[in-house]
Amino acid sequence: MRDDYQELMARVVEQIYKLEQNRTTFRYTYLENFFVEKNAKDHHEVKEKQDCFLKDLIERRHEDPDFMKFVFSVIAHFHPDRRRQFVALFLEHNKSFEVFQGLPFEPNVWGWTGSAVPMLQKRAEYFESLLPLLNTVDLLQHKQCVEKQIQRIRSEYIEREKKRAFMED
Repeated sequence: MRDDYQELMARVVEQIYKLEQNRTTFRYTYLENFFVEKNAKDHHEVKEKQDCFLKDLIERRHEDPDFMKFVFSVIAHFHPDRRRQFVALFLEHNKSFEVFQGLPFEPNVWGWTGSAVPMLQKRAEYFESLLPLLNTVDLLQHKQCVEKQIQRIRSEYIEREKKRAFMED
């Protein structure tokens, strides 16, 4: 029964994916609606089912770069700890740097109040948490890319925000 359910859900996602291909601009995907937290009561159980389903999608379609971008556009909105497990799973199945480089690992929209520095520091910490996943020769290029992203966040974005905040004071 479980395999039938997984197969049915995979077909539903495939149809959603096809619909998304016809959209020219969008902020959120249709698929994200399946992962919006609506009921905190069954939150843990729902997350487990979602994670199982997403893991199955990654295992089935890890060779399809466009589909992986689609799936990771949803995963990018999860808590960093939750995101990291999907990055690790993807890397188990696909070590292509080109595909890795194209995946969205963070949300494309950010919000904060006050200084942006704490949010930027959390972004850097998230990327730092990915580094242990990249400690193999096969993933050296991936690691360098992530290290550059960390450097960019710390040296450009955080420093720019600190200067902006200083100028406002």
